[in-house]
Amino acid sequence: MQQLTDALLDMESERSIWTAKEKEYLEANHRLNICLDENHKLSEDLIKVPLIGLHVLVPLMYALGVCSLININALV
Repeated sequence: MQQLTDALLDMESERSIWTAKEKEYLEANHRLNICLDENHKLSEDLIKVPLIGLHVLVPLMYALGVCSLININALV
């Protein structure tokens, strides 16, 4: 009987671990989607910026890490 109890406790422990991992994954995925949406909006806004302003925006984009997500060469 003790073996059955131990096995059930182990299963419950494993289930708790997987539930916590799933919750963490879903939260990280949600944060990633928010970041991707913000980057997409920034990219759309940059397309609307006159080319004269790019000399100011490009260094700012690099500082914010946005240039690694979009092709800056497509803008100039």
